[in-house]
Amino acid sequence: MAVLRSRLLLALAALILLAPVAAKADPVPTGYSMWVNLGGDYFSGADLAPDLTFVAGAYGGTWTLNGPVAKTNGTVSSWSSVYDFDPFVTNNVSIVNTTGFVQTYIVGVTSPIAPQLPSTLMNGSIGITITNTPTGGVTLTSVAPDAVYSARIDGTTVATLDNHPYTLTCAPAFCSTTQNVSFGSPIPIGGPGATTNIGITLRFTLTPGDQASVTSVFNIVAVPEPGTALMLGAGLLGLVAIGRRRA
Repeated sequence: MAVLRSRLLLALAALILLAPVAAKADPVPTGYSMWVNLGGDYFSGADLAPDLTFVAGAYGGTWTLNGPVAKTNGTVSSWSSVYDFDPFVTNNVSIVNTTGFVQTYIVGVTSPIAPQLPSTLMNGSIGITITNTPTGGVTLTSVAPDAVYSARIDGTTVATLDNHPYTLTCAPAFCSTTQNVSFGSPIPIGGPGATTNIGITLRFTLTPGDQASVTSVFNIVAVPEPGTALMLGAGLLGLVAIGRRRA
């Protein structure tokens, strides 16, 4: 019984040690936003509200576009975002350039979070699939001077992927190609503390008549203050010593 009790205490101490990097907070219903800029035409989540469905989760939720939304400079075929105050956020979109000209598209999401202080560990990824029409090649490029993918903490860019100049192309008729890239995987990278929100902004150009589908993720966890980590570590060592004596 003493051995079992000591093991349970050790397990509890391990959970306490991990708590600062995975703590959740009560859901906050405000502070989330989605927006899309289709070749200069800007639409917020409020503008698209009749076409968006929100499903709440325990600590966040999922926004999903109900069906294609056609605008002057392109059609948003699908768009969804999952967010959690843990915190992480996704930005997944598919756009068709229905015009006869190269268009620039910008798609962003911002999610409220529980504060993650004093610093964070970060990882993220982007996957791009471009699909050609029968009339010519398809090309997706970055928009100078920005990367295709920008991860933001409290409104400031903290990590980028597919940096400028970036080009993804596919030449044969009806061809499709995919490219994926990530950062902080398998080992997360250090980042600043976060107090109010995180987000993802996607920026790219797309050739006429073609389609681009982009999936993206941004995730952060808090790094405990050195004093807190040392205190918890000392407590864990104390429990180990107690367990050994009782055993």
